[in-house]
Amino acid sequence: YNGKAVSYNGWYLVDGKGTYITAKDAKVAFSGEPMATDGRYIYFANSTELSILTLDTEKLSKGAQTIAVVDPVKDFQWQKNQMSDCYVMQFGSDLVYCNGKLYSVVEYGEAEPPEYVIDKDSGEIVSDDLAIYSSRLALISVDVSTGKVTNLGILPSELLQTEDFTMAAYNGALLFLGGYSHELHNLTTAVRVYTPGKGWSEGTALPQPRAGGKALHVGSRLV
Repeated sequence: YNGKAVSYNGWYLVDGKGTYITAKDAKVAFSGEPMATDGRYIYFANSTELSILTLDTEKLSKGAQTIAVVDPVKDFQWQKNQMSDCYVMQFGSDLVYCNGKLYSVVEYGEAEPPEYVIDKDSGEIVSDDLAIYSSRLALISVDVSTGKVTNLGILPSELLQTEDFTMAAYNGALLFLGGYSHELHNLTTAVRVYTPGKGWSEGTALPQPRAGGKALHVGSRLV
């Protein structure tokens, strides 16, 4: 962000000289979730609370604020198969800002309720990880001004058969770059484009197959 690095631990904004500013801490600690910025605000996802939070870099003392909460039942009209199951959802590895909205690919579905046990070493109560079944992958948008969550639908079949693709915003559209294709059993050069208000199309292929990367819009290029 603006020449600075950002860390979850303690909400540090670190400049290139190694100094840092400490922002007010969040209510909970979590890691490994995607982040995005519009140049002033830093947005990040929290799969534990199914929420999107924001940090105003010009008002760091306010700390992180929740701007949206995703409701899998309402937003995806999901119908449970069994009364004993629970709804689950998690954000994907990319969170992208584009023209006032955040975009993310989410996985949602059902899971068996976790089993809680006492860890014999720490004595703490821990639970098993939830294994999602009957899951689906959908693209959602979140209006950063109103917090409105919009389900943009299930991903195209080609992307459903691809994992570790890279998601990025470029010239008002979302690009889904490369990934590992289960259909090809190999990395792919394919690029899919989602244009808000228009839908899906095929983009110019990558010069080489790639997977598991990141991409940023810098000037007139996507790097």
